[in-house]
Amino acid sequence: MPAFIPGARGIRQGLAVLGLGLLAALAPSLARAQERPGTLSLGLQGQYGTLLGPSDFAEDYDWGPGFALRIRYAFGGPHALGISFESQTFDPTPDPPEALDEPLELKIANVGVEYIRYFNRGHGRSQYAVIGLGLSHPSEERTGGVAEVSDALLVTGGGGVEVFVHRAVSIDISGRGYGMIGESVTASVEFAAGFHFYLIK
Repeated sequence: MPAFIPGARGIRQGLAVLGLGLLAALAPSLARAQERPGTLSLGLQGQYGTLLGPSDFAEDYDWGPGFALRIRYAFGGPHALGISFESQTFDPTPDPPEALDEPLELKIANVGVEYIRYFNRGHGRSQYAVIGLGLSHPSEERTGGVAEVSDALLVTGGGGVEVFVHRAVSIDISGRGYGMIGESVTASVEFAAGFHFYLIK
């Protein structure tokens, strides 16, 4: 074979370099797509969390799974406003305190309005910080039946990172801390991962 004709290995290496170069060229435009003012986006995440602090809920319940639906509206630049709907379940602790009315399951439904501040856009990924306020609706099931629990004020804070795999799709990984302020104060932390879909104009 003449020296100027590449073999199969050379062709694969050339295609790999070409692919990396194309991805590097497109990455800024992928991240900039979400910066357009008026852009709506929809996020779906699975999450896993636990309760913290001295509240009765934290004494009776441990880790558990959940899911979240997040809607965001971009103002342009680094700012966005969002609404989050979350459903989180917590399982009883391995060794709950002995009682006639033992805990079985705790479900918490959260609805919150959030302000999102993005950082380092234009590189195919962006980090963000989030703060929010909302309402939390706990529902506790015990061996004696469903317990009456009052709604609580919800305070949210956290951050995350989005990695774009398409100009309108990103992988969204985040962590959030929650404070539920009602008859008592209950704190929780949740780690989430999923996809965010941008409705590009």
